[in-house]
Amino acid sequence: MKYSLLGISFIGSVLLLAIQYTEFEAVLRDLVGWQSLDRIFKLLLVFPCVLFFSLVTFKLPDRIYRSWLHFAQIAIPLTLLILLGISLGVLHSSTAGSFGWGSIFNRLVDGLFITILLFLFTLGSSIQIYRGYIHSTGGLLKLYGFLLTLGIAIPVVVWYMLG
Repeated sequence: MKYSLLGISFIGSVLLLAIQYTEFEAVLRDLVGWQSLDRIFKLLLVFPCVLFFSLVTFKLPDRIYRSWLHFAQIAIPLTLLILLGISLGVLHSSTAGSFGWGSIFNRLVDGLFITILLFLFTLGSSIQIYRGYIHSTGGLLKLYGFLLTLGIAIPVVVWYMLG
């Protein structure tokens, strides 16, 4: 299972890079159309996150990998489903609005929700890996300390980035 998830996430990440940085985008855009390419691109955004966490857990003990995998088996399809909903425009109306600002606003809303969704996937994966580590070494107090540190670190990092 480790190799298949690693391979699929690697292929998805390479395809995302190929669409973003090569002439493959023009060929694919002519083949499937601009809107379909945008939907495919948004769906492929989850694969680098999955690749990162599958690489992190690859050499770790099986208990830690299984802990993350139980989370990933639910989170990856759910994330892909939500990304599909975002790319289909479920969050906003398809009309451009007055003075053409509606389409820009729609892109901002899509970008915000995609960022939040990928952040939640990353946060959940990190917590599951840490929980797997705690279960393999013991210590509920360590988990509480990790969550408390995370609760302090996230607002500080966001405040620093925005300020």
